[in-house]
Formats: sequence, C-alpha cells, structure tokens
Amino acid sequence: MKTQIINATYSAYDKSGKFTTNILPVIGSYYFDSGDTIKDDAIFIVPQGEKPDVSVRSLK
Repeated sequence: MKTQIINATYSAYDKSGKFTTNILPVIGSYYFDSGDTIKDDAIFIVPQGEKPDVSVRSLK
C-alpha cells in the first residue's frame, strides 16, 4: 500500500541548550488506489456507520 506522509512539528532544546522548532515527516496512514491488489490481511477504517466498498477473491 502507499503511504501518506504528514509533517509533525515539535519543539525541543538542542545540544547547545537552544530551544528550536523542528519538522519531522511521519507516516500518517496507508492507502491504496482503485484497482490495486492487497495480498495479505488488511484492516479497513471507514467513517462510523459506513462499510468498506471492496470485493474479495480467495486465491486458495
């Protein structure tokens, strides 16, 4: 699956004691596009009251 990167901003003291603000890119979520294939277990998070719209085909 593809990753969605978000920038997390945090403040901390550096080695010299100066207070600095930094940006750290982190993975916010994973997603896949229509037509992509998942070949493992997957958990789908959808808005409350909705169901994921997926089709499943067993390869076993």
